[in-house]
Order: sequence, then C-alpha cells, then structure tokens
Amino acid sequence: MQKFETRAGRFSTSGLGGVTAAFGGATAVVGVFSAAVAAAGANLESYAGYDGLVRGLATLEGTAEATKQRLAQMREVAKVPGLGFEEAVQGDIRLRSVGLSANLSERSMRAFGNALATVGGGKEQLDGVLLALTQIQAKGKVSAEE
Repeated sequence: MQKFETRAGRFSTSGLGGVTAAFGGATAVVGVFSAAVAAAGANLESYAGYDGLVRGLATLEGTAEATKQRLAQMREVAKVPGLGFEEAVQGDIRLRSVGLSANLSERSMRAFGNALATVGGGKEQLDGVLLALTQIQAKGKVSAEE
C-alpha cells in the first residue's frame, strides 16, 4: 500500500486503482467548480443585461420612481403571449426613443403581441414589427419596406 503525505493528513491508495480513483475524485471536484464558475458568469451576464434595460428605461423616464413604475407596467405587458420581460422593455425603449408616447408604446406592444400570438408568431416576429414601427415613426411616413 502506498501512502502520500498531504497538508490535510495521510492519503492512502492501494495500487494503481486507488490512484485512479483519487484522480477521478479530483476531476469531479474540478468539474463541479467549473460548473459553479460558469453559473456565476451567467448570473453576472444576466444582471448586466437587466441593468442595461433599467438604465435605458431610466433615461426615458427621468426619475427612479417613474422608472420603477414603468418597469412594473412592462412586467404586465410581458404577460402578453409572444412577449417576455426583456422584449417588452426593449420594445418600449425603441418605440419611445423615436417619439411614441408611453401609452401608445404599451398599447402597440399589447396589440401586436396578441395579434402575432393568434397566428402562431412569437418574439422574433414581434421584433420585426417593432423595427417597422420605429422606422415608420422615425421617417414620418410608411414606405414599401415597412
């Protein structure tokens, strides 16, 4: 039987099989640690995305209280089929940044979200509709492209 001294104490292995088992255990620990680091990175990335949405909305709203209220409204809009919270906030920012009112932005997203859900559309199609709406508003007229 081979014995190895470590800071934690004695570590015994019995032949090559014991060494292989010890390395297998170490590999498992490294794998779990890698998964934890990846999850932490994903959480940080998710927070950064959320923070960016809040900052964009805060630019339009002007105050923390107004931003908080608008976020609550966007959570309600996100309940529309075919919409998610991120898409609702991004759509609101896009529509309002070209001059639509908060009320019209919200009504538009609800209406188009419901209409797209009725025909089996989803987030990708809504993104195209929002792009067309922002282009129409920015140009001031409807062109063949939209």
